[in-house]
Amino acid sequence: MYRDAIVIEIKDLFENYNKVVEIQELLNKCNFENYDITNLKDIYNNVNKCLKNCDLDNCDHELNLQEFIQSKDDKLIEKFFDKCVDKCTNEGKFELMLLVAILLPHLVVESYERPIVKLMKQITYVKVPNNLCGYSIRENLWSYKFPYQQNPPSWLVTKLLKLETIPRHSTTLCYVPLPGLCTYPETTTALNALFPRDLSPFAKLILFNNSSGVLSSKASYKEISRSPPFQAIVKFKWHTFARWRYFGLFFIKLAYSGLFAATVNTGIKQLMIASIICGTFIAFLELRRNIVFVMNNVNIRTIITHSIPFRTLVSFFSLITVTIWFLLQNDKSTHSFLQRSLLGVPQSLSMFLLWIDFIGLLLVFKNTAIIYLVLIASAHVSMIYLSVNPPDNGVNTFKDFQQSFNNVWSWFLNDYTSMNQWTDNRWMKLNKVVFPFFITIVILNLLIALVNNVYNEIYVRAKEEWSLLRSRAVVEVELLFMTPSERQNRDYFPWIIIYEAFTEDVEKWPQILKEENGSSRCKCLVK
Repeated sequence: MYRDAIVIEIKDLFENYNKVVEIQELLNKCNFENYDITNLKDIYNNVNKCLKNCDLDNCDHELNLQEFIQSKDDKLIEKFFDKCVDKCTNEGKFELMLLVAILLPHLVVESYERPIVKLMKQITYVKVPNNLCGYSIRENLWSYKFPYQQNPPSWLVTKLLKLETIPRHSTTLCYVPLPGLCTYPETTTALNALFPRDLSPFAKLILFNNSSGVLSSKASYKEISRSPPFQAIVKFKWHTFARWRYFGLFFIKLAYSGLFAATVNTGIKQLMIASIICGTFIAFLELRRNIVFVMNNVNIRTIITHSIPFRTLVSFFSLITVTIWFLLQNDKSTHSFLQRSLLGVPQSLSMFLLWIDFIGLLLVFKNTAIIYLVLIASAHVSMIYLSVNPPDNGVNTFKDFQQSFNNVWSWFLNDYTSMNQWTDNRWMKLNKVVFPFFITIVILNLLIALVNNVYNEIYVRAKEEWSLLRSRAVVEVELLFMTPSERQNRDYFPWIIIYEAFTEDVEKWPQILKEENGSSRCKCLVK
């Protein structure tokens, strides 16, 4: 009898295993009854037209949007959000949530903190109709457009997908109940192709963040950046179109840095010409980026946090340096003197700035070993500068990259004997102060984090900042490296985005909300 029972249990186990459904097989079953593209498009165009003309009073809507945005009444906004979420999640009506998506950037700017924080929690882990659950090997919050259409991936995409798989897990299909958040208004002006001005609500949300840091101090913006719907949107955009264009920009700048470094090392005229051509193209891209941000009335703080002034400085400074060097090529004596006495500093400084720009581009990728890149950059810049500035006494230990890297690694270990040959060099004296200070700050911050047991908090904050950095890269790709027709492509900018979420997280979320609401009520009673 016992043996028969075991056999029956094993058979049941195999039968249940055969019934396990992959989540991608359920995507085509996802359906919204009241999903009307024509109606959504009409409302979207009407409201955006009124926003663009600053004429919200005449907007074809029962709600006076101008008074609504400027009311400064948190309770009114909160009640409106509650009504919209209820209509969307319980009745499947998207019209009001479309209005919320369009107005969201403006409400964030007007500092409606509490209503937006509550809204983002309400729209977190909203299940698709029919509660579709299955199994997946994709990362958490892996996203798809609705309606879903399976296209056979290319060989390269297949290889990249294998790098982003995790152990098989149970997942639930959810959706972002903010239709139109990623949609760009239609435009017919030719100028908009070169300098786009009509932005999507998502782009406005990223660009209108009036903060001096990566992560805004506003509670609403923090809640948006850490919310699963926001991260799902960023992940969808990155995997669908942004990463390929970002890779293109990355390799263009990498090629320019390589050409510039080769030009410094060899002084070959053909490499100088290639560097000037590539540098001119990059300078044009940076100039265009500045014009687009200014034309869209982006705040100066946001422009600085996007590193736009720094990128512009890098491109133009390095271009001017290599151009002057090229113009002085014909005069051998003058060129030799200037390279030794004057050009050595701009060349090394240009290479240093190019390295910083290169490391900044890598920040949008996961698990980037920044500290190693800093050591490599320091070794390379030191080699360039000290190769044209011989030591005051002794042998030059920075003649090649290997020696230079060994010396920089010794600096990291607090051994600065390789600097002793330069007794009157100001750069070496400054380096003796700056490098130990930098290393000490890094190590002390790490020790403080470990001792105070705040490593997990720092990790969470770093994850939020990384998500915002990637979202900024995505928006810049949309504005600078996509045509108006591509921004109207619903494969890239769908009305609704669905995403996978860990089933365990989805099931725990109502209890988390209940506990937070209970604690907030207690705080109100105490006050």
